[in-house]
Amino acid sequence: MPRDVFFGTGPLNGIWPIGVRMVSLIGSDLPSRMKEVYKVDSERKGEAAVRLLTKRAERNLPNDALHWLKHIKQERGVHRMNVKGKRLLVVASGVKPNPGYRLVFVEEKKEGGKLLIVVREEAPEPGAMHPQVLAYPYLAFQIRGKPPSVIDAATGTPFGQKR
Repeated sequence: MPRDVFFGTGPLNGIWPIGVRMVSLIGSDLPSRMKEVYKVDSERKGEAAVRLLTKRAERNLPNDALHWLKHIKQERGVHRMNVKGKRLLVVASGVKPNPGYRLVFVEEKKEGGKLLIVVREEAPEPGAMHPQVLAYPYLAFQIRGKPPSVIDAATGTPFGQKR
């Protein structure tokens, strides 16, 4: 993993305390899935790159993007937006009846020269108690280069297609 992620000098300086804390708790480097999520874009100049945005990073987006995100996360599917030089990709599950539903980033991979993002929808555990409030599970990514395809891990098909 690039040194600047852990020492807070790169574009991801907000995550370094988490990495240090995980190393001290588990006695090893970050899990491989997290390494993929937090790749530093500068190492891959000219290639397509994807970065999962944290809630903190989302708050720093321009107001236009925040307004768009607030409304678009209610619609199931993959949505793209360009705003003030930032290219955003949002994967949304749409409206769910409670916060037990989640959308999970599984991996980023290349197949046939094309970048793929694999996501998985998770339902609440049977019998689990959740408040009955509407939830809008989504993942937001900042992208560079060609937009990646988003694949549903359960079906292997593009995310958002009718089941």
